[in-house]
Amino acid sequence: MGSSIEDEIVNTSNVSIRQLTPYLFLDKEVIDSKKIILHGLDDPNSAKHIIASLPYFLNAVDIEELQALKKLKGLKRGIENEEKKKLTYEQYQTQSTESSITLNNEAIQVGLLKETDSLDDKKSTIDKLKGILNWQPNKIVFENEKLLNELQVSKSEILSEVNNLKRKKAAANKNNSINSEFKSLTDRQASKLDVSELFKFDDGNCPICDSHLEKSNEVSKLIEKSFQILKNESIVVDEYKPKLDSYIIELESIILKKIDEASQIELQIQNLIKESIIAKTQKDENNIKLRVLGRISYFLDNLKVIEEFNTTKLNRYLIEFSEINHKYGIIQRKEKIQEAERFISNIATKNLSVLPIDENYKNDSINFISTKPTIELYNNESGEIEKFPSIGSDENYLSIHLAFIFALHKFFEIKKSPVPGFIILDQVSRPYYPKDNQDQDIIDEDRDALEKHFNFIFDQVEKQSGLQVIVLEHAYLNKNDRYKKATKYKWPREGEERLIPQDWPDHQ
Repeated sequence: MGSSIEDEIVNTSNVSIRQLTPYLFLDKEVIDSKKIILHGLDDPNSAKHIIASLPYFLNAVDIEELQALKKLKGLKRGIENEEKKKLTYEQYQTQSTESSITLNNEAIQVGLLKETDSLDDKKSTIDKLKGILNWQPNKIVFENEKLLNELQVSKSEILSEVNNLKRKKAAANKNNSINSEFKSLTDRQASKLDVSELFKFDDGNCPICDSHLEKSNEVSKLIEKSFQILKNESIVVDEYKPKLDSYIIELESIILKKIDEASQIELQIQNLIKESIIAKTQKDENNIKLRVLGRISYFLDNLKVIEEFNTTKLNRYLIEFSEINHKYGIIQRKEKIQEAERFISNIATKNLSVLPIDENYKNDSINFISTKPTIELYNNESGEIEKFPSIGSDENYLSIHLAFIFALHKFFEIKKSPVPGFIILDQVSRPYYPKDNQDQDIIDEDRDALEKHFNFIFDQVEKQSGLQVIVLEHAYLNKNDRYKKATKYKWPREGEERLIPQDWPDHQ
């Protein structure tokens, strides 16, 4: 909640004596710098605190408001904490409710719960889930693989035996068919040749005329023998055929019994296979249910008992925050800051008018912008704006820095800001010395410009009540009485005596 501007204003509550340094010290790295206007702005960490504290030193925030802002900061943190608690509670409630419903639906799908178990609320849903934690897997009876193999071998042997019996039956049927054909043939021959009754084969008599023969007729005997052979063969066939028919019937009966036995074994085999499929299905179902129960158990084990969020504290914080923001709003602070910027800019512009600067900027106005912070030069005739980094010579920057720092202290004096009237200036003459030879004297033209700067400093000290300025300077203006009078100590160029003694330890 709150914008980045509000966050910066809230940081004003961290104002301390550490933030005074930028207004008290213009060292040699800042006094003619074209990048920064205050000491410490080149360090991102320091710059953050300098910018945050500026509203306080610019009187945009007073003591009462500062205390209110401190409270606002605490309220902001308290609101964030309470909103975080609220969000955590709501997210947990939503997630746990969704998880319990999802697990309940899974339990119904796998058969752990009935579809008639309605979801009344989160508590009843969780109670249902707790109620199935003691579920035990169904007992699984796996098939006897050895018995299955034995049955399959027995079936194979019986079928092999049936095949042998069928071959025997086929052979018997074939034999029976041959006998039947032979019997039919002999019967036909016998009927055709059945003239034995017409012949008489008594000894010595003719089989046709029955006359007595003196000698046996060989032909008659052969005929009689042929008739007898046909009769005998017919008798043999008649005697053998009933036995063969009985054998075939017996084979058919055995085959039927064996087929029935094989069918019974096949039924047992199929039952074992079915039992195996059922067992596998039961095992899979048990595993699915156990996995669902595992998720349910994990969910219930990690289910936290979170106290219901109480909005009383959050509402109180929000009301107080709103009241303080309404009384000490960002708009009011922004207006005060802009007023201070204009005030300081006007004083700095007057200061710049008496300091050495390029003719191009002689009639320009200084615009101080505290949010960055930076300075711009505004051309009152053309309306053009010159950004700080492109203003030009070191002398221009020196004049702008001096005009600005003394304008700040004039503002502090008038507004009674909690900044002591104290400035340390390090090497005002810095722009006028050759960069490669600091021991060389300043030329007369530059000496005149430098003297204008020091006269400006002396004038400011005289005009501002309680302002003290300490200058650490390399140059010595021996023709300027005020300069000589203000000089407290002069270190000779020749010699070992220095402001910082040489025997002091180096900074580590």
